[in-house]
Amino acid sequence: MVIVYSRLSIGFLNHGDTDYTENHGVSFYNSKNSKSFGKISILAQLNSIMNYKELKTSAIILAAGNSSRMGVPKLSLRFDESKNFLQKAAFEYAEFGCSEIIIVVNKIGLEFIEKDDLKLPVNSRIILNEFPDLGRFYSLKLGSTALNYTSCTFLHNIDNPFVNQKLLKTLFDNSELADYIIPSYQGKGGHPVLVSKKITQTAKSETDDELHFKEFLSRFSSIKIEVDDGKILANINDLGDYVNWIMWQ
Repeated sequence: MVIVYSRLSIGFLNHGDTDYTENHGVSFYNSKNSKSFGKISILAQLNSIMNYKELKTSAIILAAGNSSRMGVPKLSLRFDESKNFLQKAAFEYAEFGCSEIIIVVNKIGLEFIEKDDLKLPVNSRIILNEFPDLGRFYSLKLGSTALNYTSCTFLHNIDNPFVNQKLLKTLFDNSELADYIIPSYQGKGGHPVLVSKKITQTAKSETDDELHFKEFLSRFSSIKIEVDDGKILANINDLGDYVNWIMWQ
């Protein structure tokens, strides 16, 4: 079963979502104190969702890894004085106008979010991956299953917090060129990637939960879009990586 924790009891737990729960085996729970969402007001975020809904974009943040080399959940790492890695990513996608932000975490990550009553965008939902050792594809499958409506989806690895509005717009503007769009810096592919509805729909129906993430994506057409942003190559796995990349920003 996919367990989804809704950050807000309105807007998502409506009749349509009730049907979705019955048809897809998805259980929704309200997190405690869910009326606090940081500096961005609920009204402003709802207006943003309505204004950008025509884009029909979503985001899946993959944050269910064990972070064994880092020693702490990467989603909890400080990005700056006001945000951790997860908040940085989630609020960037909210600002861009993604209609849904799906955050896939393991049990330790979920405990961190609940313990700190972490402030996240109103349209974010948290999914517990109870089998993170299956790999990234399984997290993608869980996230894709939780999507309600979208035409394309940003896939975001939690070990790279350097997403920004210019990068998201560049990827979105090229979304029709292939099944998935990869940002590239000096010929090297980076993150996040933007995938089509075809990919998320296929992930939902894939029966091999242990399928390798790259093997799955190799089934689809792709294109690299060159950008002037070396931070798309960041892959923060240990303390040394963290110090080097955060000092660079």
